[in-house]
Amino acid sequence: MNTKADRLPLMLRRVHAIGGMDAVLKLSQSIGGKRIFIPKKPVAAGHPLAVAGDKVAAMLVDEFGGSHTDIPKGRAQIRLLIAHDVVEKGGSNNQIAEAADVTRARAKQLRRMVRKGKTPAPAGRPRARADSQLDIEEFLRRK
Repeated sequence: MNTKADRLPLMLRRVHAIGGMDAVLKLSQSIGGKRIFIPKKPVAAGHPLAVAGDKVAAMLVDEFGGSHTDIPKGRAQIRLLIAHDVVEKGGSNNQIAEAADVTRARAKQLRRMVRKGKTPAPAGRPRARADSQLDIEEFLRRK
């Protein structure tokens, strides 16, 4: 089944399945982009994972307990999901800009991406290849 949440990073997809978009936003905004230790036992109310809700925290403890885990931000994917929801409701570019906390110009881009079914580009820049490195296809042709 293909859903809008399929565009989110894997961990945030699991959070979305249990706690919905609200839990994704809370987790991403509070500890997204950080590496945290997830204990093996249920977390207390003051633990950073508790911000997403008890069910989400329990799922994260079950799956990742006892390890250090990177919590993704998923900003671009979340903004695209927000834009998708606003477009479905017939909202304007100004409404997309306000809901996704972006400029109106970026809201227009998000609307186009929603219409075309595109996903955001991966974060970071592509790595440059040194001239001394071979391309895999070129290497295979040499045989």
